[in-house]
Amino acid sequence: MEPNLRNINDIISDLESLEEQTRLQAIHDLSIHDDSFVLQILKDSLEKEVSIQLRYEIRKVIQIFEQRNQSKLVNIDEKNKKNLQKAFESTVDDVLNRAFSYVVRLKLCEFLPDMLMIENYTKDSFHRSSIVRLLGVEGNKNFQWICQYLEDSDPRVISTAIEELERTKNTQALALITRFVSHKDHRVRATAIKSLHHLGDDKVYQLFLTMIQSSFIAYRKSASYALSTIEHSQCIELFSILLLDKEEDIRLHAFESIIKKADQQNNQAQEFLDQLDLLNPQGLSADKLFERKKLVSDKEALIFLKETFDIKPKKEVTVDKNYFDQTNAESEESINEIHLKLRKEKNYKVIALGVLQIAQCYGSIDQKKQILMKYLTHHNDRVRSNTIEALVQILQPKDRLLIVPLLKDNSNRVIGNAILAVWPAFEKKSMASFNELVHSRHKLCQLTAVYCIGELKDDSLKEQSLTLLHSKFSLVRTKMEEMLRDLSDILVYKKVYEQYQEEKEQFDE
Repeated sequence: MEPNLRNINDIISDLESLEEQTRLQAIHDLSIHDDSFVLQILKDSLEKEVSIQLRYEIRKVIQIFEQRNQSKLVNIDEKNKKNLQKAFESTVDDVLNRAFSYVVRLKLCEFLPDMLMIENYTKDSFHRSSIVRLLGVEGNKNFQWICQYLEDSDPRVISTAIEELERTKNTQALALITRFVSHKDHRVRATAIKSLHHLGDDKVYQLFLTMIQSSFIAYRKSASYALSTIEHSQCIELFSILLLDKEEDIRLHAFESIIKKADQQNNQAQEFLDQLDLLNPQGLSADKLFERKKLVSDKEALIFLKETFDIKPKKEVTVDKNYFDQTNAESEESINEIHLKLRKEKNYKVIALGVLQIAQCYGSIDQKKQILMKYLTHHNDRVRSNTIEALVQILQPKDRLLIVPLLKDNSNRVIGNAILAVWPAFEKKSMASFNELVHSRHKLCQLTAVYCIGELKDDSLKEQSLTLLHSKFSLVRTKMEEMLRDLSDILVYKKVYEQYQEEKEQFDE
């Protein structure tokens, strides 16, 4: 079964879109088309594209197409050829393995006989996997040969053979791969299911569902990792079941995968996280959710998901900003009045507004501090974040030690405010927390780091700003560039900004 390819005219239309994400998707869609004129479309698009990141993506796809159009046998000079043959004569495993990797990477099909001869006496699974990869260079021609490796004793070799068969997009390959969805090895099963998805099979959901409900940890773990690499309409539903798994690693991987998909503009993933935030206000932690519900059986988990994780449009809660105006801010009793209201209040947005109001009321600092301290451990991150802001209004920097523990909070919003609150009085600890944001795998954490740089205006953060300028997230790069422009009155940041502009110009040339 062939994968569903989008109409080429629709893709060309998307390449003209004002939305960067739409253009990126169009580039990816073009990469799987085999039409002879696609290469010219990509080259034309490269001339018009203004985004540095998208220009890079287009160049990658162009390179792939040009490699396809070249002869499969890459010519290497005599010196390198002799070195490679010498490496094949080595008895050192590392040298042999690097030689195999080199041949596969450059698609040097002329060395296939040498590799087969070496594997004949090494009996090494890595060598067999490398041979399968090289056979995949001309997959349709070597189809039957690749199929022989489906009977290999090593699961890694079988998985490699399945991946190479998938690339042939052959109807017969679909039938062969289907046999392995019930294979005894978890790696092979996950690879087979993933390949079926890429080939357009509609039974993938049921196959994944069976794996993630298995009593074997390895099966569930393989399913989780395979799910994280594909786009399927029911991925989030499957991940939600894994969030309740008994194994910590599986729960955390499922949770991180949902966050990753949300960062990739997956609306269902974002809605799920919003819903999860309401159900589990202690913070989006799969562990805490699991401990809170104590769900240990598949049946309980599925009932819980059906009843509580039904994703619905999120209802906006409005907050009356004059809610606390009825209290007399100049009265010593005003703090107690607000506190009494907050203790009865369930709307976290109202509570977040109230803690800020406490800081502005008439009364002793100690009284305010004692009340506000209770909200530093509130289950909602907005409340904790506003509490930090309130404490900053009433405490001197040296007296903010009670905020330091929130540098380890599970919310980027709270961590950002905590860094600003205790810097530079507790610079060592706040710097460690700040660096974690900078090097985080999550977009929101990196954006928080950009915000902190703008607020701190500290020229010692030059290296961190450079790291964020080269983030994998385009939004982070854009925001950091804008922040550097705004901070250009600081000499260090002015130089970084100018250097980055020169780098962009050179890249565009």
